[in-house]
Amino acid sequence: MRRVRASLFLPRRDLALTLFDVVSHSHSRRESFEKAIVFARRELLREAEKRGYNILLHESWSATLMRRAERTRVQVKYSGRGASADGVDTHTRQPPFLEVLRD
Repeated sequence: MRRVRASLFLPRRDLALTLFDVVSHSHSRRESFEKAIVFARRELLREAEKRGYNILLHESWSATLMRRAERTRVQVKYSGRGASADGVDTHTRQPPFLEVLRD
């Protein structure tokens, strides 16, 4: 699976990231979406940590499946507000509303 960062916007403390993920045909569509969303959250949190934040508030995401001939990609737009908190382990949290993909 190849991941490419497309853009990063940083107005104030709001962070947003758009990723394109090439989908492997060995995974189901749901698994591909889920993995891409989790990866996008991890990358956005990594960018937030570079700016001194250790948690994301007001997280949201959208995912789009794009197909062209035999090539399939997932576009994920992930956003959140960077903040600092003591005693919080943010790396084990899952993105919000991930259960929507499981239904």
